[in-house]
Amino acid sequence: MTTSVSTSDIVAMRMRALLLTDNSFTNPVDVVRHLFAMQGQDFDAARWATAIRAGTSQKPTTPSNIADAFNSGAIVRSWPMRGTVHLMCAEDIGWMQELTNPGVLKDWNKRLDYLGLTMSTYEQVRELTQAALADGKSLDRKDLITHFEDNGIEMVQGASYHLVWALCQNGVTVFGPMNEAGDLELVLTEEWIKAPNQYELDEAQAEFCIRYFNGHGPATVQDLMWWSKLPARAIKAGIKLAGDRLVELEANGTTYYVLAEQLDAPPPTKSQLALAAFDEHLLGYKDRSLLVDPSNARKVMTINGIAQPTIVRDGRVVATWKVRDGSFEVLEGEKLTKTQLSAAENQIQAARTWLGRG
Repeated sequence: MTTSVSTSDIVAMRMRALLLTDNSFTNPVDVVRHLFAMQGQDFDAARWATAIRAGTSQKPTTPSNIADAFNSGAIVRSWPMRGTVHLMCAEDIGWMQELTNPGVLKDWNKRLDYLGLTMSTYEQVRELTQAALADGKSLDRKDLITHFEDNGIEMVQGASYHLVWALCQNGVTVFGPMNEAGDLELVLTEEWIKAPNQYELDEAQAEFCIRYFNGHGPATVQDLMWWSKLPARAIKAGIKLAGDRLVELEANGTTYYVLAEQLDAPPPTKSQLALAAFDEHLLGYKDRSLLVDPSNARKVMTINGIAQPTIVRDGRVVATWKVRDGSFEVLEGEKLTKTQLSAAENQIQAARTWLGRG
């Protein structure tokens, strides 16, 4: 049975699912587990996105608490899907890659050819990596690349990124502990992750859908297809296998899926937040028209996928801001009162201070 709701209901439920309103989480690990995977190519942005959810934008959890989550082995940074780096709980990366890698790695040979590399080169790199990181050792990306070069691997332009990506995408390594400089170091996956979750194919499809809609719902099949790059047949199978844990909502002619228990939550409180670049608030969905006016879409996210830090009021993007200097720009058609403008300035300053920028 499908329940009809308003688009404002969809936005309100999303804010609660995204842990951006009325959130009781205090542990960074619980935050990452709830969201399933969090966009992570801008590491500072990913840390801030985690911090405000393991606390509030007024009182985010500390950087040391997030570092502890990595150093304990609970959270890792890697490529679980669509060839994009994310944060996720360590126990989830393996089964996620088993499900998504057939699509992600299908053009791996073409990528090697484009870079002027061979599969033999990758195998050499894999063996060098396994030897260098064996017995609990770790290296940051720069030192690992230097190790390759010292052992005769020529780093042609672009090779360093793609070889590290391949090591992680194939499950050889993950970015695990954080060093004193604040950089994550690479470790061997099989040594670092002690108790990985394991699922049969049908279980994995159902779990993937449940976990995504738990942290992002209400959302559409098309949203999940974009987010995961899984084929429609896998997602539709997962939704069917999830059974009555997922329910259908209809708003303005569009079908959304949400966990059944989310329907019982009270309406969220009003909120205004300074979100980091690449926050799941936008990156969790293909269709972002409920969250930002389409006329402002390119100001918030460029055509090549560079997402800006945002000011979000009651679920909708009203301004963008810059980490560099704290300046912000109200989007065309949006209006902020003096009180809201002052709140935005304070929220941005709090974010920059937490990140060590102001």
